[in-house]
Amino acid sequence: MLTTALRSVEVRRAKICDLDTLGDQNILYIQGKGLDAKDDYVKITAGVMDAIREYLGKRKDSNPYLFVSHSFRTDTKILSRNAIVRSLKAILDACNLSHLNITPHDLRRTAATLNLARGASLDATKRFLRHRHLSTTRMYLYMDYLEDDDLEKYIENYILGNEKDETSII
Repeated sequence: MLTTALRSVEVRRAKICDLDTLGDQNILYIQGKGLDAKDDYVKITAGVMDAIREYLGKRKDSNPYLFVSHSFRTDTKILSRNAIVRSLKAILDACNLSHLNITPHDLRRTAATLNLARGASLDATKRFLRHRHLSTTRMYLYMDYLEDDDLEKYIENYILGNEKDETSII
């Protein structure tokens, strides 16, 4: 989820047959939020693909879904959103990071933030997140403040010791 900015619903809907290659690139066809067709894809890095292959090699079922629940109470079945949340919580607990309260959606936000931090444009990040509108990406990444607020003025006032501004964020 972190390397692809996949939504939980996209992870849940993914099937083994949705894995493919495009040239030399591993991809996963996805059915996006609110869509019926799997007409979009994300690139799967080599390391993630290796982990997926290892996971699939250990599975002993014929379930068509890429990721399934292995609950002792049921046979393998499609993951629930809660199963994804529990899995992430277990990973965070194992890393002593549970105090951060990271959600599956935070992984998507983090992927977008890292994409911007590496120098990608807002438009490239929009495509990475598979948003239809740039305004969605701005709101999603809390970037609207860059256009609507005078943060530069607040920072300048703080640094230069100008009169205190009641609306200051500092």
